[in-house]
Amino acid sequence: MLDNQVIVSSAVSTFNNAALWEPGFLWAAILALPLFALAWIMGHDIFGRFLSNAKTRERRFVFPIVLVMFVWAISHGNFGVIRDGTSLVVILNAIILWLGAIWLSRRYYESGARLSKFIKGKKNPWKKLVDMAAPPAVAIGAGVAAIGAGLDESLLQSGAVAVGIFTGYMLNRRGAREKDPRLLIGVMILLALFGLVMQPEFFRFGQLAHLSVFHLLFLCLTAAVLAAYFAASLVRPRGWFSDLHYGRYKVFMRAAGLFVVALLFITESALAFAIFCTWALSAAALGVLHAKSEEHLKKIKGETFLLLPGLFGILAALPVLTFIAIILWRQVPHGGFLKRIRELL
Repeated sequence: MLDNQVIVSSAVSTFNNAALWEPGFLWAAILALPLFALAWIMGHDIFGRFLSNAKTRERRFVFPIVLVMFVWAISHGNFGVIRDGTSLVVILNAIILWLGAIWLSRRYYESGARLSKFIKGKKNPWKKLVDMAAPPAVAIGAGVAAIGAGLDESLLQSGAVAVGIFTGYMLNRRGAREKDPRLLIGVMILLALFGLVMQPEFFRFGQLAHLSVFHLLFLCLTAAVLAAYFAASLVRPRGWFSDLHYGRYKVFMRAAGLFVVALLFITESALAFAIFCTWALSAAALGVLHAKSEEHLKKIKGETFLLLPGLFGILAALPVLTFIAIILWRQVPHGGFLKRIRELL
């Protein structure tokens, strides 16, 4: 006779495995369709209400994207599935937290926003104490979120946030020149994509070696858009290659791309995904080098960046990112977008 507890435990384990294998992120996106429809219908009104100032527009929409990814990296890690103490996915997660903490910390000290403003009384002694304790409390909270996995992971996560907060403070104090924050978001998404492939259970994305076609398709699509954004941002058009040679090159690269995609679908490995990202970046970079004008590249840069948080919001089951992306997408004319992407890739 089988013990009832064993039967129930086996059934729960089977259900959990099936739930991990299914594309849960896709069902979450389908359930969020009413929210996305609201963003599409009310996009112009929301944009006019919160993002009408051109000087502060970029920071206003970058801030919630970085903040949501920062909170996601703290709270969404499933440390119970870590197979060894030196898992690279934990390090990737810590780097995401470090980058997010740098940018958020700099905005915090630059803006002058303080929690003490919510405390009544001008001479209240708690005001200064609350302001001093707020940044360390965030770092401690990040460590507590990983305490169930062990002291090593907890200290790593807490230390990454603490160093990021201190770095942001020093950058603001010295008035260091700030890079494009959209590149920061691109790097954070790239690290998160590798984490999703390396150990999808950690991010509750799927099951290792059992990713569905939908998992892999959305990963490839997001990586290709990210490669196009990096190429349009970091490479300058030079007018290299004749149209004939560039046409032959595109045929070769697309054939190589089919091989790389097939390799990724068969192996589902991080190495195959890295090869795919390298192929996409190479194809996009040479497409930019072949271009003779910067006008359509500026359009590609803006459009691909707007797609990034939307696609990653679907992958990570973060509909608020997709909501923001749809609002921003509604404000830009997109005639010929697919044609420009085909020319680039």
